[in-house]
Order: sequence, then C-alpha cells, then structure tokens
Amino acid sequence: MEHSIFLVGGYHLDADVCSVKVFELDLRNEQWIESCEIPRTCTVNCGASLSNGEIYIFGGHDSISGETSTSIDRFNFANKKWTEWASIPSVMFLNSVVFAEEDSSFYFSGDLTGTTSESGMRRDTETLLRPSADELWWKDRQAGIFHAPGSKLWRISPDTQKSQEVPTKTTLMDAPITLISESSVFSCGGFDEAGTASASSSVIHSLHSAPCTSKKTSALLVPRGSHGLIRCAAHVYAVGGTWRLGGRRSFRSCEVYDTHRNQWFFSPKMSQPRRNFGLTSRGNQLIVFGGFDGEKGIFFDGEFHDVRTGSWRKGPDVPSLLWNYAIA
Repeated sequence: MEHSIFLVGGYHLDADVCSVKVFELDLRNEQWIESCEIPRTCTVNCGASLSNGEIYIFGGHDSISGETSTSIDRFNFANKKWTEWASIPSVMFLNSVVFAEEDSSFYFSGDLTGTTSESGMRRDTETLLRPSADELWWKDRQAGIFHAPGSKLWRISPDTQKSQEVPTKTTLMDAPITLISESSVFSCGGFDEAGTASASSSVIHSLHSAPCTSKKTSALLVPRGSHGLIRCAAHVYAVGGTWRLGGRRSFRSCEVYDTHRNQWFFSPKMSQPRRNFGLTSRGNQLIVFGGFDGEKGIFFDGEFHDVRTGSWRKGPDVPSLLWNYAIA
C-alpha cells in the first residue's frame, strides 16, 4: 500500500461535474485503475494521505453547487467501507497533507477561505480553467474581499481526532509542506499579500518541541508559489510553480535542497511549465501529474523523474481530464 499512488476527486473538465472517484496507479503497467467511489461531491481542492492501509480525504469543495466540506473521511481497503473520521477546523484550500509515523499524526497546511461563492467557483468556459486556491484568492482581493493571510499548519492525532494549530508565524499563502524527518516539517515559497512569490521563506518547523520552533534555512534560488514540494531520497525538491499570483507563466525549473549543506541546487527541468499540479515520490522517483500554464493551458500528462540519473520521461496521463484533484 505504501508504494501505491492514488488520485482523489477533482473536477471533470469535459463533463462539468465533480469527480467522486479514487484511482490507483498501477506502477508496473503505468495505468490508472478505478479503486472506489467517494460518498460526497466536495472533492475539489481536497487533501489526501495514506496511513496503515487506509486513505484519508480532507475537506474539499463542490465546484458546481458551491458547497464545502470540513470532514475527514477514511476508506478501509480491507473491508471496503468509508467512515467519517474527524474534521478540519475550517473551510480551507488544502496545500499539503503528510503523515508522521513517529507520533502517528497527520500534519496539514491550508489557506483559510471563509466563504466561497458559487460564481467564484464555476468554470470559465473560455479558458477551461477551474480556479485554484491562489487564483480565487487573487480575484477576491481585486474585488476587495480579503481573507486571513498565511497558510496555517495543523496537527491531528488518531488519539484525540481533533485538529490543533501548530504556531508557525507564517504570513505567506499557498505554502506547501513536506516531512524532512519524522520530527520536522519543511516549508518553502508561497505568496505575500501583494501576490508576489517569496524566495526567502524556507523554514524547518520542529514538531516535537513545546512550543513548535521554526528555523529559517537557505532561500530558494527562484521565488515560487503554487509549486510542488516533496521529499525524495533524503533530499527535498521544489518543483515548478509561478512567480506572480495569477500570472501567465509557470516554471519548468526544479530545485533540490541538501539538508546537510543547507543549500539549494538546480536540478533538471520538467518538459512542461507547471503550477497547481499533483506531485508525489516513490523510491528514487519524483512523479508529477497535470498542472497549468497561463500560456499553454491545462495539462493532463504525467512525468517521471529519476533523481539518480537526472532524467525525466513521460508518464501516464491523468484519467478523465481531471483537474484540482489530490494525490496520495
């Protein structure tokens, strides 16, 4: 199960409906297989994570009705049953969800959205773009609607099943997280209130100190927001993204962070410029799915990156023209 990759929910661009499907990627044949159905339609911009043979789905939106969900639902692959496990503290766009085995807790980051109007969520039929968290935030800001700034970091343990905010003093929006060790969460990039990506926001949050302590690390080489962040083969990778909130151009470039030398280095570029895409890692491979570029549009392809050889190659396409899904 730990080696499986799941694509959860999202929005069907061709059918104009929210997806209630969970797809599993058969890595041997590189084909998607339908795994199960989600018992709710609030699956756009949700979060997802695997733990102990179960998949957990955090929050989400129904982009057609405008409804939102704060529930955390889990699916047990053994008995094929869904249960409502817990809830997130507020309606939010989930940036990242990670599971720390050391304390058996989930850590997730998200941007608080308040209420999201149906008109703000519905698709622009000319661009075929379902707005993502940063783009909705930017449109609201231009309209004079302001949300609480900064991506919040939360912890939820199986014992209490209650979400607790981890104080990090984060002021940047759309800042993803990844585990750098079982006791530390790493975050980098994100947008400030002016909608500009930050290069100086690489931070390690020590989770087991009381209170949580945050330590700044070496800055990104390129300011990034709406990017991917993942740990792979003892290093941290910042992938793609964009410099300006709502800007047209996305990045092909990638950076790798050496935790021992506290330094970022450029790594080989993707074939396509991407932001708001799915990202995961298995073994020595990074795997990206889909994404968006303001000049080229929405992508539904996949790419594999071997971090040992530095090579990128084509992977399987995203099933059913899906967009704004979660990867677990």
